[in-house]
Amino acid sequence: MAVYFGDALALRAHELARTEGRSKDGMTVPELLAALARHGDSVRGDDPASVLRSALNRSQHLWRHPSRGLWVWEEAPADPTLGISGAELADAAHAVARRLDPAQAGIHYEKLAAELKRTGVVIRGPQAGATLRRALEKSGRFIASPERDGTWTWR
Repeated sequence: MAVYFGDALALRAHELARTEGRSKDGMTVPELLAALARHGDSVRGDDPASVLRSALNRSQHLWRHPSRGLWVWEEAPADPTLGISGAELADAAHAVARRLDPAQAGIHYEKLAAELKRTGVVIRGPQAGATLRRALEKSGRFIASPERDGTWTWR
């Protein structure tokens, strides 16, 4: 019996989800916890569901979260060493933000990330959201909204 947490937990859940024969529609946290238990694995911590959700959220190269409660695994996980970050990512995000938010009302970083991905931009690292937020913050070309968490306005 193995005990998992963090990146190792997200990877183990990914392996099991893909071998459980489930469709690409994804799985819920309770379903993933049940799969882990069937294979004799457990989650470290007092709240296994919370630990698993956190691990999945931090492993965006392995998992997507398209709707409340549902986690979809990436069939061919992105190589976290490939892609763009920093100033190059901020430049790409700026172009997208100007197109999607011409009135400068503010745009959520997840919407920016989704549009970047849709247009073929690969964000470097296992946590695409964190990489994008860092690039926006350091670029000097975006202002974080004090009222709406995760929302940015381009300059």
